[in-house]
Amino acid sequence: MSRQTTRNVSITKSGVIARELMDKMIEEQEKNKTNETIFESVDEQDNKLLDELFSKYVNETSKRVIPEFFVKWYPVIDVPSDLKIICTYYSTKINDFTFDGSDAFIEVILTDKYCHPYFDFDHIESNEQYTSVITWFDSLVSEFGQYSIGGYSNDSKICATHNLKYITDAAKRISIHVVFYEKRILQQDMMEIVQKVGNQNTRRFAYDINEFVDDSVYKLKHVSKSSRQIFRHILSNKNYRGKESIYIAGQLCKPNDQPFNQIIQCIQDDSSTDDVISNWSNVIHKLPSLKEKEKEKTNAKGLVDVDNGVAEVAGDGKLITKTHVKNIKIDDVDFDDNLIVFNKEQMMGLLNKFETTFENLEKTTAPIRYSNHTEEFVKECYTEWYNQRTHNHNVDETINKIMKYFKQEFTNKWFYSINKHLDSIDQQRYKNEHKHLFVDKTININESEYDIIDVKARQYKISDFNQLINDLREVVRVKDGACYIKIRDRRQFKIVMKSEEQMMNYFKFDKPFINVNSINLGQIINKYSKAFRYNEVTFQEKNKEGCINMFTGFAYKEIQTNDFTQIQPFLNHVKNVLGGKVDTEQNYEYIIKWFASIFQQVKLKIGTMMNFIGQQGCGKSFSIETIYELLGIFALKNVDELSKIFGKFNALAATAILINFNEIQDATDSFNLQHKMKSAITQASGIIERKGVDSVENEIWINFTCTCNDVNAIPAEKGNRKFQYFTCKNEFADKREYFQNLCKDIQPQKQGEYNEEFMGILLHYFRTLDIQGFDAEDSIVQASRNTNVIYNEQLERQYTGLNQVDRFVVDNFPIFEIGVPIQCIKIDKYQLTE
Repeated sequence: MSRQTTRNVSITKSGVIARELMDKMIEEQEKNKTNETIFESVDEQDNKLLDELFSKYVNETSKRVIPEFFVKWYPVIDVPSDLKIICTYYSTKINDFTFDGSDAFIEVILTDKYCHPYFDFDHIESNEQYTSVITWFDSLVSEFGQYSIGGYSNDSKICATHNLKYITDAAKRISIHVVFYEKRILQQDMMEIVQKVGNQNTRRFAYDINEFVDDSVYKLKHVSKSSRQIFRHILSNKNYRGKESIYIAGQLCKPNDQPFNQIIQCIQDDSSTDDVISNWSNVIHKLPSLKEKEKEKTNAKGLVDVDNGVAEVAGDGKLITKTHVKNIKIDDVDFDDNLIVFNKEQMMGLLNKFETTFENLEKTTAPIRYSNHTEEFVKECYTEWYNQRTHNHNVDETINKIMKYFKQEFTNKWFYSINKHLDSIDQQRYKNEHKHLFVDKTININESEYDIIDVKARQYKISDFNQLINDLREVVRVKDGACYIKIRDRRQFKIVMKSEEQMMNYFKFDKPFINVNSINLGQIINKYSKAFRYNEVTFQEKNKEGCINMFTGFAYKEIQTNDFTQIQPFLNHVKNVLGGKVDTEQNYEYIIKWFASIFQQVKLKIGTMMNFIGQQGCGKSFSIETIYELLGIFALKNVDELSKIFGKFNALAATAILINFNEIQDATDSFNLQHKMKSAITQASGIIERKGVDSVENEIWINFTCTCNDVNAIPAEKGNRKFQYFTCKNEFADKREYFQNLCKDIQPQKQGEYNEEFMGILLHYFRTLDIQGFDAEDSIVQASRNTNVIYNEQLERQYTGLNQVDRFVVDNFPIFEIGVPIQCIKIDKYQLTE
């Protein structure tokens, strides 16, 4: 039976089935007209019958009718050169071949006219590469028809994902054979598709086929009488004559596939060529040669020169260079900041993007009332737009009330503002239409999701200069000659300040324009600084329009919850370790509320410094570091010298909210710095001095803690209320198992990443803790006055910090209170002077 006859029979069968089921549908519908108690609707029955038709049709057509011919094969891979002794197998019997028997099935493909398209893959190493191969196969189906795929892998996960056979000791990671069995292709076309070009060093495929195709299995060209290509069936093992077999038989990957679909040989009948692929170039394209690529590159460069304004196209189509690209200077480029003005048609088109609701009239389209258009024009457009539907109120009165707030402003801010209310497609369309005038004044450096690295990586045409300005506005700001640059730092953005000279050096190698090497980003920012100018630098939780906010948010996303079970072990650790042995509950409440005050109001000077003294390894630093991690770049966990904060160059103090001094040297050796520290605990401003930048007075919102083993790290002083001391409990020191259990839900790996869920809940706990009435300084005063106890830790710290004379006075206070002659006072190593 010929292919065409088979195809006609299939169609005839399906036609009979269709007519049969349509008759049933009509019959059922007639019944429904007289039977009102029927349980199913006509639509439901129609759908059932259509499903039956579809199922029956698919089952009929999915069975491939195997053409009858002899397939040339051999039972071992050592195929003899004498083709006269090659075996043949009847095509219709191949599905019954015992592939797991002693014989292999090695297909012998002779030089002929046609074959089925086939591809071999032995060098796929990953799931991603395999997926790219499948994607490529699917792109060929429109011209090549359906394909059969089979193979094996030594990776169990890949096998499970793609239904490959799992062979543990297979030498290759993945091996697959693919045959497009529905159509034939000329053998010479098959060889053309997989040919390679170039020398040994630059050898590559001539067409854009998948890079993992094995090109060694296409010996289809007639060279001698013994010319042939052997190809092992994917279900067959690799058997040799007189040698041990290699058991690498794969399996078919698609359901209902059959072994014959993996046969490459086909009938050579030319009576019907409907199934011969003639338009394979629709899906497989020839790649340009190296010379052609170079020519394309040259042409592209010429077109860029045209866009950049340094070349023009002559009447004969050739490019005439007006100015050499490398000679373009910063003065040759400029951005256009003229007003964006809409005509009636444009304005109505914009308004019609929104529903004619009162909310859209009052709020969404409000920017139009602050545009550069006249009041009469805006009112006319409003009236025509709003009258497109019926309203329950008087339209003219409503619009008159709305227009009371009209204010003509000669800026383009109205355009940027209303554009943000459009969907993303319309936003981009309007931006493109007006990009020559589009410098977006609504861009806020603190709300952008980009950093300077993103912009530095982009390339622009000179004609897109305004887009470059907009992109820079998202990551660069200028105030009082200093440049503020947005940089990504782990989980947060940080904004760093550079002097003009530092900024120019930072950007001198960043050339934003294609093929233009004479202009860098520093020159653009310097010349057009007005486009980046802000009038204020602030540090606060919420962003403010027109201000550079140096606070860019917490390091972790706050997780809203009322369940704090996950963080309770950590809170217990803070209480049991930092809270100390005496007055633990009172100390814990003070510590927790002290930290919560900062997370609830980042712009806050608490006025006290907490000092935690404890044995090494007791867990004090872990507690502090975990809390500090919530602030990320705005907290310094381990500062080991006072001079780094209170010395000459103190830029670290400019943006820190929390600083922890860890194991610093005895502060008595840095007496002057200690006095600076006492001032910094309460003062909300100070002088910031950076290297290479003039010192300026700046807001400073640092709060301090200290963790140390030495009781004299920050000595107590008589009457000093700024220092609060906590003697940590040491019972967990060197308890490895305790800390492993504690850390597994907080920081699973030592020095590794923190658990985001834990940190998000901890942040929410601090942000919502009730701290009403908490005053850190008042708490200290009350503790200092509490003298009617056996042990008062605060007084003990103050007493330890006294000099010898003051200590003598405290020890003998009762006699000093009555009065004692100075001649009666004797203190070791001290003598009276007349």
